[in-house]
Amino acid sequence: MFLARQPGPHLAQAAYRVYFLPGSGCRGLAPIADRYFQGLRAAEVVVVHKRHVDPAQWPGPDDCAERFVAHDNLRAWARDAQAFIQWHLRAHPLAPEQRAVLVGSSEGAELLPSLAPSLPPASPLVLIGSTGLDPLMALRQQAQRLGAPKFVDQMMALTQDGTVPDGARFAGRSVGYWRSLSGWALADPLLQLPNPVWLAFGAADGAVPLAGLKEFARRAQAAERPVCVVVFPEADHGLQRVGADEVQRLWGWVEAAVLAPTPGPTPCGPGLPEDVRSALGPPG
Repeated sequence: MFLARQPGPHLAQAAYRVYFLPGSGCRGLAPIADRYFQGLRAAEVVVVHKRHVDPAQWPGPDDCAERFVAHDNLRAWARDAQAFIQWHLRAHPLAPEQRAVLVGSSEGAELLPSLAPSLPPASPLVLIGSTGLDPLMALRQQAQRLGAPKFVDQMMALTQDGTVPDGARFAGRSVGYWRSLSGWALADPLLQLPNPVWLAFGAADGAVPLAGLKEFARRAQAAERPVCVVVFPEADHGLQRVGADEVQRLWGWVEAAVLAPTPGPTPCGPGLPEDVRSALGPPG
């Protein structure tokens, strides 16, 4: 956990605060934070790393430390992140006019529904590189796309075998990690929360299939739950494409929506071009 960025010197106080949950792995974001979050010009950004991540270690090692692997699972990270955010809000209260935004990238996005109650009501949630589906469903879709459907069957067999301890290893992670992931809910909690929800996705994402995003969009529409889906043509899992960093465009729109005096005509907020926007839900 670390303060990644404060607003520029032109602002005496941050207009809002972003709590950012990175993706899986053990690399720290501190060395790239200024560049990565530069589009959040009026925000204070706090990065909530997993336990045993060195914020200064970028890029991360190919093999994460044993203590990281042993502790790494969604339930543990959610408990740690919730405790940290609650402590941080007590130690550094938001001013009455300040808002909070919760942003998760890839695996970090899966924690947002469990963390949302710790923030002020109606704080926006921004999911990057996530379909909105439960992680097990997304994993099944990706395994099918890669032609390795047996991977999930093998993983599930291990997680359901009571004789296999959490500390055993499968595909570089602990069985406890896979047990946590296989039982983790994302779609239903997202659709039940009152918070504004944005999903930002790269059309060329190689880690998560676009089909999953479309499925979540259908569920949101059926539930009459307006969400904002932003799909960047040619962008990858990290919203990068040749010659462009689409994360910065996303930050600009997030900031415009958060600072707008009145909500925009769609859940996406004001200023988002139609070429990447799809507001889902009933008309009006």
